[in-house]
Amino acid sequence: MKHHPLNNLASKQSVIGSILLIVFFFTTSRALLSAQTIEQGVLTAWPDATGQIVIPQSVTKIGNKVFQGNRNITAVTFPDGLEEIGDEAFMNCSKLTELTFPNSLKRVGFKAFYKCGGLTTIQFGTGLQELGSTAFSYCGKLTSLELPASLITIGDNAFNYCRTLDKVTISEGTKRIGHQAFRLCKKLASVQIPSSVDSIGRDAFRDCAALTQVDLPDEGLLSIGDGAFCNCASLSSITLPRTVTEIGAYAFSQNPLLTTAPLPKALKQIGDFAFSGCKVLREIDLPDGLERIGKGSFKECVALTQVVIPASVQQLGEGVWSQCSNLELVDMQATLSSLPAETFAYCIALRQMQLPTSLDTIGAEAFRACQALTALPQLEQLKVIEREAFRACVGFESLELPKSLRYAGEGAFSHCTTLRTITLPEQLDSLGSKLLAYCDALKEIRFPNSLTQISPAVCYGCPALQSIQIGSQVERIGNDAFALCVGLTNFISASTTPPDLGNNPFMGVTLAQAKLTVPTGSRADYEGREVWQDFGTIQERTFTSISELPSADTPIIYRSGSQLILDGTAAGEVYRLYSLEGEILTQGATIDGATTLDVSALPAGQYILTIRQAAQLITL
Repeated sequence: MKHHPLNNLASKQSVIGSILLIVFFFTTSRALLSAQTIEQGVLTAWPDATGQIVIPQSVTKIGNKVFQGNRNITAVTFPDGLEEIGDEAFMNCSKLTELTFPNSLKRVGFKAFYKCGGLTTIQFGTGLQELGSTAFSYCGKLTSLELPASLITIGDNAFNYCRTLDKVTISEGTKRIGHQAFRLCKKLASVQIPSSVDSIGRDAFRDCAALTQVDLPDEGLLSIGDGAFCNCASLSSITLPRTVTEIGAYAFSQNPLLTTAPLPKALKQIGDFAFSGCKVLREIDLPDGLERIGKGSFKECVALTQVVIPASVQQLGEGVWSQCSNLELVDMQATLSSLPAETFAYCIALRQMQLPTSLDTIGAEAFRACQALTALPQLEQLKVIEREAFRACVGFESLELPKSLRYAGEGAFSHCTTLRTITLPEQLDSLGSKLLAYCDALKEIRFPNSLTQISPAVCYGCPALQSIQIGSQVERIGNDAFALCVGLTNFISASTTPPDLGNNPFMGVTLAQAKLTVPTGSRADYEGREVWQDFGTIQERTFTSISELPSADTPIIYRSGSQLILDGTAAGEVYRLYSLEGEILTQGATIDGATTLDVSALPAGQYILTIRQAAQLITL
């Protein structure tokens, strides 16, 4: 069967028509896919946008993520009626170089232009009110910004790590600079904050290494956030507005060139570590009205030489002036009850301090290694000295602890290597271990009758310790209490019952060369107990109420019947016994060894005995 030519032609036309229809379908589909999607004035999609794009005039908002990650867009023309650019709208559009916003634009959203690494210039319109968090963060080629007067809030991280940004103009009208807003803008050299700004957020200008000048308004600013100007290596001075009431933690920390920072009279609070590590800060005038000084606020401010803490201060943090190695004078006018831990630790030049008489507690390591201190302040209400409070205070030679003291903690006076004598108060409740450990020059120690236990290692490693006296209530002597006290020659126990002994209380001591003095009638009990029996000499005496143990340079004084015994005298030393009215009752010269004074004719009462430039109060 033959096909007619007309039939062939019709068939060919049919095929061609089908092909054209398919082409039309795909072309139309592609056009539809690349078209903009606008819903009620919101641009929600624009796939395959490329080159220089023009946002339609009908658009009032660019939706979230519309152009996110588009690396083909080189320029954008925004319509005059645009009011908002949504979150992450142009995020990672790396080929964008310039932006000009219309005056109608009010808000730039979260991460709207985040990591637009090619962006060099931004022209802000006059209607912008809010820059969202991280809006232009990591735009590494921005060099300058002029923010409009309409802008109310600079969002958190708004220009974080814009590493080439060297100039910023913040106009009058802006109220808040957000957290980390300009952090790590390493070339930013100066910034002027208008009076309309009432708060600078946390880390707002942190790590701005080139920042040399910060112009703050005379008034308006209320708070400076945590770390706001931390680690600004070039910042040498700053004047705070008179309206500032709070300086945040680390606000000016680690600024090695900061020499002055006058504080406003309105200031109420200085945050933790606010000025720590400002090594050339020469002075700080704390204003009357200041209420709180935070932890470590001035730690390692090694150029400070004196400080006055005003009466208004109600709270001190720990370690406020620790490691201020040139601090010499402290006048604490505040009526505090407690001095926190490490307040003046390692202030090696501190030689003079006035502390409030209201103090009842000195915190752990409060004066550790204060080498220039030679005496304790008079603190009539002091009850507690905590752990290592005066450790390594090598300027101490003689100490008399306040009569009010009830507890001295572990190692409170350890490593005080020049301390020769210390007077413990009669009403002590307990002592911490290692209280006087490694006090190389300590010659004597008398533990008051109030103690029932001698703490472990209390005098560990005191090689010059010659004389020890424990009270009548002692029941136990702890482990290593007097270990390595190799100079021990006299041990006096007022306890009629031999105290229990912990492990190695006299380790390293040659007891056979030492004398043990015990109450009359108890010698046999001591001779029957291990370790006590190892003393070379054990003698008895009657204990009287002698208020203080003589210094190591004076004899041991005790009563035996109607006689006073001066044990440890040298021949020819002058002694005198006075009434409390100053009348010499008896006097004479000592003999070598022990000198006996007959006091049988004296009525009961108190007397003063002098020998070797020392005076002792004695009760008969």
